[in-house]
Amino acid sequence: MQIPLSWLKELVDIDVPAEVLADRMTKAGIETTLTYIGVPQQHIPGIQMPPSERALRMRSMRKRVFEDDVEKWSNGFLDALTAHRQSDAK
Repeated sequence: MQIPLSWLKELVDIDVPAEVLADRMTKAGIETTLTYIGVPQQHIPGIQMPPSERALRMRSMRKRVFEDDVEKWSNGFLDALTAHRQSDAK
């Protein structure tokens, strides 16, 4: 029988990731199959990676988002365009 993790969480307080829970249940003799329903296949490796690696990747992504924001890029582009127009006018 398959049941969603959300149903199990209604009955039992679960404070570990689904992968850890599945491993513990398997070790206790309960057959488990971890299935990600409604999750695109390309997202599953991110769900399954260790929390430390997820945190490292998140830090890297946040750094890029803050450094390469659209406003900064557009201001740089407009400044370069203005400088180009001024050089053409001379």
